[in-house]
Amino acid sequence: MAINADVQARYEARIDELFAGEEPRFHSGVTVLVRADVLDMLGYGDQPVILAEAKVRKSYDNHPEMTAEIWKKIPQWLESPAMVFVSDTNPDRLVFIAPEKIGDNTVRLIIAEELDNQGNRHLLLNAYSSEKSPFGRWLEDRLLLYADTKEAPRILGKYARRLRHVLEDPAFRPDARINGTGRGKQKALELGTILTEKKLEGYRKRTQRVEVSLPQQEQDPRTEKIQLAKSLHGRYLDTTRLTAERKEAEKKRLDAVIKTTPLEQIERFIGMLPN
Repeated sequence: MAINADVQARYEARIDELFAGEEPRFHSGVTVLVRADVLDMLGYGDQPVILAEAKVRKSYDNHPEMTAEIWKKIPQWLESPAMVFVSDTNPDRLVFIAPEKIGDNTVRLIIAEELDNQGNRHLLLNAYSSEKSPFGRWLEDRLLLYADTKEAPRILGKYARRLRHVLEDPAFRPDARINGTGRGKQKALELGTILTEKKLEGYRKRTQRVEVSLPQQEQDPRTEKIQLAKSLHGRYLDTTRLTAERKEAEKKRLDAVIKTTPLEQIERFIGMLPN
């Protein structure tokens, strides 16, 4: 798995900030994953996944069931999706189907490639729940790229029986993606293969992924300030005569409020603490 605890913590903190009303960053969204196994296995490259932050609040306004806690699950869902389809409306995008539902609704995660100064990167364009998904048509149109054979049937519902036939019949194999070719690029050179969780398991064994942290320079200023404030606060508490229980309670109280505290107040708080 490519999920790093530090990266996940920063991502979750940023989600809390966006839900608390902070303005989204339009050109430097928070990192969702340093690298994505499923995307790399499918031939889309070993690149980080970056959040299109403006979509978080819009998604919540249009889909109030997409809470902050749901958004925090997305890194795990990208690494263990129930299915992955080529988008039927934009062939340069992928639609990840989460392995969990919100009520009776399926959750779609929309991924696109984006050029930045360092090369390609994956962009999490949107995430939303949908009451109805045209799985039957997507399967018939050869849009399926990946299916977890244990999780997908539960998500597919009435189309679950169809999945086995699609996986076994070569006629439903998708266009191959070879060196960037395929749907939305140029004519595919040959047919590809619908991959499953067994292929993903083998891929991970071959690549032996290890956790990767973000380079220090990629940490956003707010995260750095929060970490500094917590560190200085902890040092200050250690100099007091408070009981261990009281010190721990004070640390937890800071943890509970600092995620949604405006940056200016965090900086003032740091200035009040002894260095």
